[in-house]
Amino acid sequence: MPRAVPVIYLTLSPAQTEELSHLVRCGTSEQRLVCRAKIVLAHVEGASLGTIERTLKVARNNVRLWCRRIAVAALQALHDLPRGGSPIKHGALEHKVLALIE
Repeated sequence: MPRAVPVIYLTLSPAQTEELSHLVRCGTSEQRLVCRAKIVLAHVEGASLGTIERTLKVARNNVRLWCRRIAVAALQALHDLPRGGSPIKHGALEHKVLALIE
């Protein structure tokens, strides 16, 4: 029996829609952010998950993921979550010193 997938209802204000459109049009935007913005804009315009998947050539799970994240946390969710790792080895002072040396 197929599993029921919850429907994601996503609405954006005109300002948020304009911000996403600007991100897509801007030539210096990171491509992963552009792809995420295109996914969200297409979903808001009423495109089905399958249509978005085929048009943008992304996995349906990614379409669900980004629409869900935007629905929960607004446009701040477009950016990657902080990753774990070792602490910063060089602070601002060290970077200034290294810049002066170079």
